[in-house]
Amino acid sequence: MRTASAIRELIAASVVLSTVTVALTSAIALGIGYGPVATKRALFVVGFVLVGLGILQLRADVRRGETSEAEYRRPHGASGLGRVSGAALPAAWTVPPEGRFSDAAFLVVVGVCVLLVSYLMEAVFGVGV
Repeated sequence: MRTASAIRELIAASVVLSTVTVALTSAIALGIGYGPVATKRALFVVGFVLVGLGILQLRADVRRGETSEAEYRRPHGASGLGRVSGAALPAAWTVPPEGRFSDAAFLVVVGVCVLLVSYLMEAVFGVGV
């Protein structure tokens, strides 16, 4: 069972990382001359790629025969996304590496957040309808 602080870190870091992903994708799509429809489509593709990569990483942990707890965290130290979330969040919100979710879990949640932004662009603002 995860602690509330690990879940809070996962959500906060995912919001920060998805905001950066949305900003970069939007800047690239708009910077090369495409409009908001291309931005929404690019966010849709990026979101699905992130979710797919995260799911494949979670599945790879299971195939290696590791314990079920290893699917969700890496006890041997901070990983790449763990270091990014540690740098982006206040020190009071960070969790030691042994209690942190894995990069795969971060990728899945970030991908879902990016897909949510793409959906909100269509449903609320009418982009691409």
